[in-house]
Amino acid sequence: MTAGILLGLAVRVLLPSEASEASHPMNPLGYLKTMKTLQPEDVCMLVVAEPGEPFIDPGVAIARLNDTLIGHPGQSWNRVGSDRIWFSGQDVDCSLPPLKFKEIRYEVRPVTDCDTSGQASCAHGIGVPVNGGYDNYTVQIYTLDFINPNLYQYVINHETGHVFGIGHNPEGLSYCPGDSIMHYLSPCLSPPTNASTYPWPTSEDKASVVDIMGPFPDSGSGSGSGRAMPL
Repeated sequence: MTAGILLGLAVRVLLPSEASEASHPMNPLGYLKTMKTLQPEDVCMLVVAEPGEPFIDPGVAIARLNDTLIGHPGQSWNRVGSDRIWFSGQDVDCSLPPLKFKEIRYEVRPVTDCDTSGQASCAHGIGVPVNGGYDNYTVQIYTLDFINPNLYQYVINHETGHVFGIGHNPEGLSYCPGDSIMHYLSPCLSPPTNASTYPWPTSEDKASVVDIMGPFPDSGSGSGSGRAMPL
C-alpha cells in the first residue's frame, strides 16, 4: 500500500538516531477519537518481512508491544485520563483472523513510508479527521529501532503520543522545554540511543493528553462499548 493511500493529515516522523521535541501539544493536527470516549483502544501488531532485511519474530514483537502499552502501570499511557485511555491488552496479529477494525495498527517494517530514506518511524491518521479526530491510526516502526532493546519502548511510547495528539516542539531551541518523551533535539537527548531522556510519557505529557481529551463524557455519550469504568 502506498504512502499516498495511507497518509492522512496528521503525519509525524521520528528519524532513527533522533527523538522528538514537544513537551506539550503543539498545535496537534489530530488525535484518536476513542480517547474522548469510554471505548477501549483495540490494537494489533503486524511484522513485515522482506528478503535480506532485518526481522523480528511476530510473537516477540507482540510481547514487546503489550509490555510497553500495559505492562508498566503508572508509567505507560494506559489508564491516562481517569481510564479513558484503556488498551485491550490482547495478543493480536493484524494478519490473522478474526480480522476486525483496530483503533491502532502497529507495523514493524524494514522500510517504512515515513520519509524518503525508509528508515524512520511515524504515526499517521487514516482518512480525513472529523473535528480533529481520526477513527484509527497506523504506526509504522523501523525494524532496527524495534529490535534495539534500548529503544523499542521509547519508540512505541513516542509514536503513541502522536496518536493521542501531541506534536513536536519547534526546532531551533537551545534549551530543554520541560519533561517529555516527545523531545526531538539536544540538549534533551540521552546517549547511546539519542532518544529522549524520558523513555515513558511524563506527567506533563499525560496532562497534555488529558487537555486534548476535554471534559469527561457522560455515560451515555461513549461509543456504546458498555464497559464499566473502574473506580
